[in-house]
Amino acid sequence: MSKVQETRGNVGIKADDPAAATVTVMGLTISRNRIPRGFIIRSISLIIIILVIFQTYVSHIQTQSPLKQGLLWATSNPKAKYNATNNDELTIHPPTYNLEKFCSSYPTRPTKKHHILIPNKAKEDGPLKIFYWKQLALEQKLDWHKESETMCPIEDRPGSCTSREYGRLDYIFSTNYTDFVNADIIYMDYAFTMGIDKAPYFDQMLLPPRLAHQSWALLFFDESVGYYPHVAMPAFLNQFDLTMGSPPQLMDIPNPTYPITKEKALELASIEPTHPFDKTPEHFIAFMISNCAAKNDRMGLIDKLVETAGAHSYGHCGHNKEMPEELKGREVGSWQYKKQKTLASYPFGLAAENSNCLGYITEKIYDVYASGSIPIYMGAPDIADFVPEGSYIDVRNFKTYDDLIQYMKTVDREPFYRWKDIVKKDPTKFCKKCLYTGPPAWCTIMDNVHFV
Repeated sequence: MSKVQETRGNVGIKADDPAAATVTVMGLTISRNRIPRGFIIRSISLIIIILVIFQTYVSHIQTQSPLKQGLLWATSNPKAKYNATNNDELTIHPPTYNLEKFCSSYPTRPTKKHHILIPNKAKEDGPLKIFYWKQLALEQKLDWHKESETMCPIEDRPGSCTSREYGRLDYIFSTNYTDFVNADIIYMDYAFTMGIDKAPYFDQMLLPPRLAHQSWALLFFDESVGYYPHVAMPAFLNQFDLTMGSPPQLMDIPNPTYPITKEKALELASIEPTHPFDKTPEHFIAFMISNCAAKNDRMGLIDKLVETAGAHSYGHCGHNKEMPEELKGREVGSWQYKKQKTLASYPFGLAAENSNCLGYITEKIYDVYASGSIPIYMGAPDIADFVPEGSYIDVRNFKTYDDLIQYMKTVDREPFYRWKDIVKKDPTKFCKKCLYTGPPAWCTIMDNVHFV
Protein backbone atom coordinates (compact mmCIF):
# COMPACT_ATOMS: atom_id res chain seq x y z
CA MET A 1 0.00 0.00 0.00
CA SER A 2 1.47 3.38 -0.98
CA LYS A 3 2.32 6.01 1.61
CA VAL A 4 -0.20 8.85 1.84
CA GLN A 5 0.46 12.38 3.20
CA GLU A 6 -2.03 15.26 3.37
CA THR A 7 -1.24 18.79 4.49
CA ARG A 8 -4.04 21.01 5.76
CA GLY A 9 -2.83 24.38 7.06
CA ASN A 10 -0.31 23.73 9.81
CA VAL A 11 -1.74 20.32 10.62
CA GLY A 12 -0.03 17.34 8.97
CA ILE A 13 -1.66 13.89 8.73
CA LYS A 14 0.51 10.89 8.00
CA ALA A 15 -0.67 7.33 7.64
CA ASP A 16 0.52 3.97 6.33
CA ASP A 17 -2.13 2.22 8.24
CA PRO A 18 -5.38 3.86 9.29
CA ALA A 19 -5.09 2.35 12.75
CA ALA A 20 -1.63 3.87 13.28
CA ALA A 21 -2.29 7.32 11.84
CA THR A 22 -0.74 10.33 13.63
CA VAL A 23 -1.60 14.06 13.66
CA THR A 24 0.94 16.89 13.98
CA VAL A 25 -0.48 19.94 15.83
CA MET A 26 1.57 22.94 17.06
CA GLY A 27 4.77 21.00 16.51
CA LEU A 28 3.59 17.91 18.40
CA THR A 29 3.05 14.51 16.82
CA ILE A 30 -0.12 13.07 18.26
CA SER A 31 -1.05 9.45 18.05
CA ARG A 32 -4.68 8.63 17.65
CA ASN A 33 -4.27 6.20 20.48
CA ARG A 34 -2.58 8.63 22.96
CA ILE A 35 -2.62 12.41 23.63
CA PRO A 36 0.73 13.71 24.96
CA ARG A 37 0.80 15.50 28.34
CA GLY A 38 2.49 18.57 26.79
CA PHE A 39 -0.39 19.07 24.43
CA ILE A 40 -2.88 19.08 27.29
CA ILE A 41 -0.86 21.62 29.30
CA ARG A 42 -0.45 23.95 26.30
CA SER A 43 -4.14 23.74 25.48
CA ILE A 44 -5.22 24.59 29.04
CA SER A 45 -2.78 27.52 29.17
CA LEU A 46 -4.13 28.87 25.90
CA ILE A 47 -7.73 28.66 27.15
CA ILE A 48 -6.82 30.52 30.37
CA ILE A 49 -5.09 33.29 28.42
CA ILE A 50 -8.12 33.71 26.17
CA LEU A 51 -10.48 33.90 29.20
CA VAL A 52 -8.30 36.52 30.93
CA ILE A 53 -8.21 38.67 27.78
CA PHE A 54 -11.97 38.38 27.39
CA GLN A 55 -12.66 39.31 31.02
CA THR A 56 -10.33 42.32 30.77
CA TYR A 57 -12.16 43.49 27.67
CA VAL A 58 -15.59 43.13 29.32
CA SER A 59 -14.43 45.05 32.40
CA HIS A 60 -13.07 47.82 30.20
CA ILE A 61 -16.40 48.14 28.37
CA GLN A 62 -18.32 48.29 31.67
CA THR A 63 -16.19 51.05 33.15
CA GLN A 64 -16.90 53.27 30.16
CA SER A 65 -20.61 53.55 30.99
CA PRO A 66 -21.68 56.64 32.98
CA LEU A 67 -23.46 54.43 35.52
CA LYS A 68 -20.36 52.34 36.16
CA GLN A 69 -18.15 55.43 36.37
CA GLY A 70 -20.45 56.89 39.04
CA LEU A 71 -20.44 53.65 41.02
CA LEU A 72 -16.65 53.55 40.99
CA TRP A 73 -16.67 56.85 42.90
CA ALA A 74 -19.53 56.01 45.21
CA THR A 75 -18.67 52.50 46.40
CA SER A 76 -15.78 50.85 48.19
CA ASN A 77 -14.33 47.39 47.76
CA PRO A 78 -16.75 45.18 49.71
CA LYS A 79 -13.91 42.81 50.64
CA ALA A 80 -11.69 45.58 51.99
CA LYS A 81 -11.19 45.70 55.75
CA TYR A 82 -10.25 48.62 57.96
CA ASN A 83 -7.29 47.76 60.15
CA ALA A 84 -7.19 50.39 62.87
CA THR A 85 -3.74 51.59 63.87
CA ASN A 86 -4.66 54.90 65.48
CA ASN A 87 -6.21 53.48 68.66
CA ASP A 88 -9.31 55.62 68.22
CA GLU A 89 -12.05 54.63 70.62
CA LEU A 90 -14.49 54.67 67.72
CA THR A 91 -12.72 51.76 66.04
CA ILE A 92 -13.50 49.65 69.11
CA HIS A 93 -16.96 50.86 70.12
CA PRO A 94 -19.21 52.41 67.45
CA PRO A 95 -20.86 55.72 68.48
CA THR A 96 -24.31 54.17 68.20
CA TYR A 97 -23.32 51.92 71.10
CA ASN A 98 -23.89 54.90 73.43
CA LEU A 99 -24.62 57.99 71.37
CA GLU A 100 -25.51 60.13 74.35
CA LYS A 101 -22.13 59.49 75.96
CA PHE A 102 -20.28 59.92 72.68
CA CYS A 103 -21.94 63.29 71.94
CA SER A 104 -21.08 64.66 75.38
CA SER A 105 -17.45 63.47 75.49
CA TYR A 106 -15.44 63.56 72.29
CA PRO A 107 -12.10 61.82 71.75
CA THR A 108 -8.99 63.86 72.47
CA ARG A 109 -8.52 66.71 70.01
CA PRO A 110 -5.62 66.28 67.55
CA THR A 111 -2.49 67.79 69.05
CA LYS A 112 -0.33 68.46 65.99
CA LYS A 113 0.08 72.05 64.82
CA HIS A 114 -1.80 72.56 61.59
CA HIS A 115 -0.80 74.91 58.78
CA ILE A 116 -1.46 75.36 55.09
CA LEU A 117 1.99 74.52 53.72
CA ILE A 118 2.92 75.69 50.20
CA PRO A 119 6.05 73.75 49.16
CA ASN A 120 6.44 74.67 45.51
CA LYS A 121 5.74 78.41 45.41
CA ALA A 122 6.84 81.69 46.87
CA LYS A 123 4.66 84.70 47.54
CA GLU A 124 6.14 86.41 44.48
CA ASP A 125 4.97 83.60 42.18
CA GLY A 126 1.45 84.95 42.02
CA PRO A 127 -1.93 84.05 43.51
CA LEU A 128 -2.56 80.78 45.27
CA LYS A 129 -5.24 78.60 43.71
CA ILE A 130 -7.98 77.30 46.04
CA PHE A 131 -10.02 74.47 44.54
CA TYR A 132 -13.48 73.65 45.95
CA TRP A 133 -14.05 69.89 45.98
CA LYS A 134 -17.82 69.44 45.60
CA GLN A 135 -18.11 65.94 47.02
CA LEU A 136 -21.85 66.25 47.49
CA ALA A 137 -22.34 66.15 43.74
CA LEU A 138 -20.77 62.69 43.59
CA GLU A 139 -23.50 61.03 45.64
CA GLN A 140 -26.60 62.83 44.44
CA LYS A 141 -28.60 62.50 41.25
CA LEU A 142 -28.20 65.78 39.42
CA ASP A 143 -29.67 67.27 36.27
CA TRP A 144 -26.32 67.74 34.57
CA HIS A 145 -27.88 69.60 31.65
CA LYS A 146 -29.26 72.18 34.07
CA GLU A 147 -26.02 72.22 36.06
CA SER A 148 -23.97 72.82 32.92
CA GLU A 149 -25.77 76.13 32.41
CA THR A 150 -24.16 77.44 35.59
CA MET A 151 -20.90 75.46 35.49
CA CYS A 152 -19.79 76.21 31.96
CA PRO A 153 -17.94 78.30 31.17
CA ILE A 154 -16.22 77.99 34.52
CA GLU A 155 -15.13 81.31 35.98
CA ASP A 156 -12.30 81.50 38.50
CA ARG A 157 -12.97 84.10 41.20
CA PRO A 158 -9.96 86.16 42.31
CA GLY A 159 -9.58 87.69 45.75
CA SER A 160 -7.05 88.83 48.32
CA CYS A 161 -6.61 88.76 52.09
CA THR A 162 -4.22 90.13 54.66
CA SER A 163 -1.97 87.54 56.28
CA ARG A 164 -0.32 88.23 59.61
CA GLU A 165 2.94 86.74 58.36
CA TYR A 166 3.08 87.78 54.69
CA GLY A 167 0.86 90.83 54.38
CA ARG A 168 -1.41 90.83 51.33
CA LEU A 169 -1.87 87.43 49.68
CA ASP A 170 -3.82 86.96 46.47
CA TYR A 171 -5.83 83.84 45.68
CA ILE A 172 -8.04 82.39 42.96
CA PHE A 173 -11.09 80.36 43.97
CA SER A 174 -11.84 77.67 41.39
CA THR A 175 -14.30 74.85 40.72
CA ASN A 176 -12.59 73.76 37.50
CA TYR A 177 -11.97 70.03 37.85
CA THR A 178 -9.89 69.96 34.67
CA ASP A 179 -7.37 72.19 36.44
CA PHE A 180 -7.41 70.26 39.71
CA VAL A 181 -3.76 69.23 39.51
CA ASN A 182 -2.61 72.89 39.50
CA ALA A 183 -4.43 73.80 42.72
CA ASP A 184 -2.36 74.65 45.79
CA ILE A 185 -5.14 74.18 48.34
CA ILE A 186 -8.13 71.83 48.31
CA TYR A 187 -11.09 73.19 50.25
CA MET A 188 -13.88 70.89 51.48
CA ASP A 189 -16.97 71.48 53.59
CA TYR A 190 -18.73 68.12 53.57
CA ALA A 191 -18.34 65.07 55.77
CA PHE A 192 -17.63 62.46 53.05
CA THR A 193 -19.91 59.67 54.20
CA MET A 194 -22.43 57.31 52.67
CA GLY A 195 -24.21 56.16 55.82
CA ILE A 196 -21.34 53.95 56.95
CA ASP A 197 -21.95 52.72 60.50
CA LYS A 198 -18.67 50.86 61.01
CA ALA A 199 -15.09 52.06 61.26
CA PRO A 200 -13.71 54.11 59.60
CA TYR A 201 -17.25 55.63 59.17
CA PHE A 202 -16.33 57.57 56.04
CA ASP A 203 -15.77 56.56 52.42
CA GLN A 204 -12.15 57.20 51.51
CA MET A 205 -13.04 56.96 47.81
CA LEU A 206 -15.12 60.12 48.14
CA LEU A 207 -12.07 62.14 49.14
CA PRO A 208 -10.00 63.82 46.41
CA PRO A 209 -6.76 62.31 45.10
CA ARG A 210 -3.99 63.26 47.50
CA LEU A 211 -1.27 65.15 45.62
CA ALA A 212 2.01 65.86 47.37
CA HIS A 213 2.09 69.60 46.68
CA GLN A 214 -1.48 70.28 47.85
CA SER A 215 -2.81 71.16 51.30
CA TRP A 216 -6.31 70.24 52.50
CA ALA A 217 -8.67 72.51 54.42
CA LEU A 218 -11.95 71.43 56.04
CA LEU A 219 -13.93 74.59 56.71
CA PHE A 220 -17.34 75.37 58.14
CA PHE A 221 -18.42 71.87 59.01
CA ASP A 222 -21.72 72.60 60.76
CA GLU A 223 -23.48 69.25 61.10
CA SER A 224 -24.01 67.09 64.16
CA VAL A 225 -21.44 64.40 64.91
CA GLY A 226 -24.44 62.37 66.00
CA TYR A 227 -25.06 61.89 62.28
CA TYR A 228 -21.41 62.10 61.17
CA PRO A 229 -19.44 60.42 64.00
CA HIS A 230 -16.20 60.07 62.05
CA VAL A 231 -15.72 63.87 62.16
CA ALA A 232 -14.85 63.42 65.84
CA MET A 233 -12.07 60.95 65.00
CA PRO A 234 -8.46 62.15 65.02
CA ALA A 235 -7.85 59.68 62.18
CA PHE A 236 -10.25 61.69 60.02
CA LEU A 237 -9.32 65.20 61.15
CA ASN A 238 -5.58 64.59 60.83
CA GLN A 239 -6.01 64.14 57.08
CA PHE A 240 -6.53 67.90 56.87
CA ASP A 241 -3.89 70.56 57.19
CA LEU A 242 -6.45 72.98 58.65
CA THR A 243 -9.91 72.51 60.17
CA MET A 244 -12.45 75.16 61.05
CA GLY A 245 -15.97 74.80 62.34
CA SER A 246 -17.96 73.02 65.01
CA PRO A 247 -17.86 71.30 67.42
CA PRO A 248 -15.31 73.87 68.63
CA GLN A 249 -13.67 71.29 70.89
CA LEU A 250 -12.31 69.44 67.84
CA MET A 251 -11.33 72.10 65.33
CA ASP A 252 -8.07 74.01 64.81
CA ILE A 253 -10.14 77.18 64.44
CA PRO A 254 -13.39 76.94 66.45
CA ASN A 255 -16.39 78.43 64.69
CA PRO A 256 -19.96 78.19 66.04
CA THR A 257 -22.51 76.19 64.07
CA TYR A 258 -24.60 79.36 63.99
CA PRO A 259 -22.33 82.38 64.58
CA ILE A 260 -23.85 85.50 66.10
CA THR A 261 -22.48 88.95 65.37
CA LYS A 262 -22.62 91.85 67.80
CA GLU A 263 -25.17 93.50 65.52
CA LYS A 264 -27.36 90.40 65.65
CA ALA A 265 -27.06 90.23 69.43
CA LEU A 266 -28.29 93.84 69.70
CA GLU A 267 -31.14 93.08 67.31
CA LEU A 268 -32.34 90.13 69.37
CA ALA A 269 -32.03 92.15 72.57
CA SER A 270 -34.32 94.81 71.12
CA ILE A 271 -37.25 92.47 70.41
CA GLU A 272 -40.06 92.92 72.91
CA PRO A 273 -42.01 90.07 74.59
CA THR A 274 -45.01 88.91 72.59
CA HIS A 275 -47.39 88.31 75.51
CA PRO A 276 -48.17 90.43 78.58
CA PHE A 277 -46.73 88.75 81.67
CA ASP A 278 -49.98 89.08 83.63
CA LYS A 279 -52.18 87.45 81.00
CA THR A 280 -52.69 83.69 80.69
CA PRO A 281 -52.26 82.69 77.05
CA GLU A 282 -54.78 80.54 75.22
CA HIS A 283 -51.98 78.45 73.69
CA PHE A 284 -48.56 78.26 75.35
CA ILE A 285 -46.16 76.85 72.81
CA ALA A 286 -45.59 76.14 69.10
CA PHE A 287 -42.85 74.78 66.86
CA MET A 288 -41.90 74.01 63.25
CA ILE A 289 -39.94 70.76 63.01
CA SER A 290 -39.84 68.53 59.93
CA ASN A 291 -37.06 66.01 60.67
CA CYS A 292 -38.98 63.29 62.49
CA ALA A 293 -35.98 60.93 62.79
CA ALA A 294 -33.90 62.79 65.36
CA LYS A 295 -31.08 61.12 67.32
CA ASN A 296 -32.62 62.16 70.64
CA ASP A 297 -36.12 62.04 72.17
CA ARG A 298 -37.33 65.11 70.32
CA MET A 299 -40.34 63.24 68.92
CA GLY A 300 -41.29 62.03 72.41
CA LEU A 301 -41.24 65.62 73.65
CA ILE A 302 -43.24 66.84 70.64
CA ASP A 303 -45.92 64.19 71.16
CA LYS A 304 -46.20 65.06 74.85
CA LEU A 305 -46.48 68.79 74.20
CA VAL A 306 -49.20 68.23 71.60
CA GLU A 307 -51.21 65.76 73.71
CA THR A 308 -50.85 67.37 77.14
CA ALA A 309 -50.14 71.07 76.55
CA GLY A 310 -52.15 71.60 73.34
CA ALA A 311 -49.04 72.67 71.46
CA HIS A 312 -49.34 73.81 67.86
CA SER A 313 -47.10 72.05 65.35
CA TYR A 314 -46.65 73.78 61.98
CA GLY A 315 -44.01 71.37 60.66
CA HIS A 316 -44.29 67.77 59.44
CA CYS A 317 -43.68 66.27 62.89
CA GLY A 318 -46.90 66.13 64.90
CA HIS A 319 -48.51 68.52 62.39
CA ASN A 320 -51.82 69.92 63.65
CA LYS A 321 -51.81 73.57 62.60
CA GLU A 322 -51.59 75.39 59.26
CA MET A 323 -49.46 78.47 58.75
CA PRO A 324 -51.41 81.75 58.74
CA GLU A 325 -52.64 82.73 55.27
CA GLU A 326 -50.79 86.03 55.33
CA LEU A 327 -47.48 84.16 55.65
CA LYS A 328 -48.05 81.76 52.77
CA GLY A 329 -46.39 82.24 49.40
CA ARG A 330 -42.78 82.67 48.32
CA GLU A 331 -43.09 86.42 48.01
CA VAL A 332 -43.71 86.79 51.76
CA GLY A 333 -40.16 85.90 52.74
CA SER A 334 -37.85 83.08 53.77
CA TRP A 335 -38.90 80.02 55.76
CA GLN A 336 -36.96 81.39 58.72
CA TYR A 337 -38.87 84.68 58.56
CA LYS A 338 -42.21 82.84 58.41
CA LYS A 339 -41.16 80.67 61.34
CA GLN A 340 -40.26 83.66 63.49
CA LYS A 341 -43.51 85.47 62.69
CA THR A 342 -45.58 82.37 63.44
CA LEU A 343 -43.91 81.69 66.79
CA ALA A 344 -44.46 85.32 67.81
CA SER A 345 -48.05 84.42 68.67
CA TYR A 346 -46.94 82.19 71.56
CA PRO A 347 -45.13 82.94 74.84
CA PHE A 348 -42.91 79.85 74.42
CA GLY A 349 -41.23 78.25 71.41
CA LEU A 350 -39.69 74.79 71.26
CA ALA A 351 -36.02 74.83 70.21
CA ALA A 352 -35.12 71.15 69.95
CA GLU A 353 -32.01 70.03 68.08
CA ASN A 354 -31.86 66.72 66.22
CA SER A 355 -29.19 65.41 68.62
CA ASN A 356 -27.75 66.26 72.02
CA CYS A 357 -24.15 66.87 70.95
CA LEU A 358 -21.57 69.25 72.38
CA GLY A 359 -21.20 72.38 70.27
CA TYR A 360 -24.16 71.60 68.00
CA ILE A 361 -26.33 74.69 68.43
CA THR A 362 -28.25 75.67 65.32
CA GLU A 363 -30.57 78.55 64.43
CA LYS A 364 -33.51 77.03 66.34
CA ILE A 365 -33.02 78.75 69.67
CA TYR A 366 -32.10 82.07 68.02
CA ASP A 367 -35.29 81.94 65.93
CA VAL A 368 -37.29 81.75 69.16
CA TYR A 369 -35.46 84.81 70.51
CA ALA A 370 -36.22 86.58 67.21
CA SER A 371 -39.93 85.87 67.66
CA GLY A 372 -39.96 87.46 71.14
CA SER A 373 -40.79 84.14 72.81
CA ILE A 374 -39.00 82.13 75.50
CA PRO A 375 -37.10 79.05 74.23
CA ILE A 376 -37.72 75.61 75.69
CA TYR A 377 -34.47 73.92 74.73
CA MET A 378 -33.44 70.32 74.03
CA GLY A 379 -29.98 69.70 72.60
CA ALA A 380 -26.36 70.53 73.32
CA PRO A 381 -25.16 70.00 76.91
CA ASP A 382 -23.06 73.19 76.60
CA ILE A 383 -25.93 75.42 75.42
CA ALA A 384 -25.17 77.86 78.26
CA ASP A 385 -22.00 78.94 76.42
CA PHE A 386 -23.95 80.03 73.34
CA VAL A 387 -26.96 81.99 74.68
CA PRO A 388 -27.65 84.67 77.32
CA GLU A 389 -27.75 83.50 80.91
CA GLY A 390 -31.26 82.96 82.26
CA SER A 391 -32.92 83.35 78.86
CA TYR A 392 -34.25 79.82 78.24
CA ILE A 393 -35.75 76.71 79.86
CA ASP A 394 -33.60 73.57 79.63
CA VAL A 395 -35.52 70.30 79.27
CA ARG A 396 -32.73 68.47 81.14
CA ASN A 397 -33.70 70.25 84.36
CA PHE A 398 -36.95 68.29 84.67
CA LYS A 399 -37.47 64.66 85.65
CA THR A 400 -40.52 64.27 83.40
CA TYR A 401 -42.14 66.12 80.52
CA ASP A 402 -45.20 66.59 82.72
CA ASP A 403 -43.04 68.52 85.19
CA LEU A 404 -41.75 70.66 82.33
CA ILE A 405 -45.27 71.43 81.10
CA GLN A 406 -46.50 72.34 84.58
CA TYR A 407 -43.52 74.69 85.02
CA MET A 408 -44.16 76.31 81.63
CA LYS A 409 -47.80 77.04 82.51
CA THR A 410 -47.09 78.55 85.94
CA VAL A 411 -43.66 80.22 85.80
CA ASP A 412 -43.21 83.98 85.93
CA ARG A 413 -42.02 84.88 82.42
CA GLU A 414 -40.59 88.31 83.18
CA PRO A 415 -37.15 87.15 84.49
CA PHE A 416 -36.43 85.41 81.19
CA TYR A 417 -36.14 88.81 79.47
CA ARG A 418 -33.75 90.55 81.87
CA TRP A 419 -30.77 89.61 79.72
CA LYS A 420 -31.90 92.13 77.12
CA ASP A 421 -30.91 95.18 79.17
CA ILE A 422 -27.49 93.67 79.85
CA VAL A 423 -26.81 92.90 76.16
CA LYS A 424 -28.03 96.31 75.00
CA LYS A 425 -25.24 97.85 77.08
CA ASP A 426 -22.61 95.28 76.06
CA PRO A 427 -23.30 92.92 73.11
CA THR A 428 -20.37 90.69 74.08
CA LYS A 429 -22.42 89.60 77.12
CA PHE A 430 -24.83 87.77 74.81
CA CYS A 431 -22.79 84.56 75.01
CA LYS A 432 -19.40 83.06 75.78
CA LYS A 433 -18.75 81.17 72.55
CA CYS A 434 -21.37 82.06 69.92
CA LEU A 435 -19.69 85.26 68.72
CA TYR A 436 -17.26 84.89 65.82
CA THR A 437 -15.18 87.85 64.74
CA GLY A 438 -12.55 86.06 62.65
CA PRO A 439 -11.87 86.55 58.94
CA PRO A 440 -13.97 85.03 56.13
CA ALA A 441 -13.24 81.48 54.98
CA TRP A 442 -10.68 82.30 52.33
CA CYS A 443 -8.90 84.78 54.59
CA THR A 444 -8.78 82.14 57.34
CA ILE A 445 -6.92 79.94 54.87
CA MET A 446 -4.58 82.75 53.78
CA ASP A 447 -3.84 83.68 57.38
CA ASN A 448 -2.59 80.13 58.01
CA VAL A 449 -0.44 79.82 54.87
CA HIS A 450 3.25 79.07 55.28
CA PHE A 451 5.59 79.01 52.28
CA VAL A 452 8.27 76.32 52.68
